[in-house]
Amino acid sequence: MIRLGTREGYMAMQQFVELEVQKAARDRQPELRVRHLVWDGGSLDLITSDHVVRIHSNNCHVEVTIQHTTWPAHQPWIDIVRATIVPAVRQLGEMERAVSRRS
Repeated sequence: MIRLGTREGYMAMQQFVELEVQKAARDRQPELRVRHLVWDGGSLDLITSDHVVRIHSNNCHVEVTIQHTTWPAHQPWIDIVRATIVPAVRQLGEMERAVSRRS
């Protein structure tokens, strides 16, 4: 069981967001290759405010803000994350497609 307000809980929140990004990228047609995520500018600190997540593809990136939680298994927070991530990944895919058309 993950203890709330701990580094373990913080990491669980990050892992959930990363898995949702990967799932949204796989569900796109054509599938989008997400290269990496940058969480809070790469900071290793336990930040308890909203989180800025930068999602990178080959040629583009988008930034989203994810609400902080101490309980990553809380369904309302999960729904908010999904509602934020899916459109961001869709936008990233459109940006990536536009770049590939120009080249």
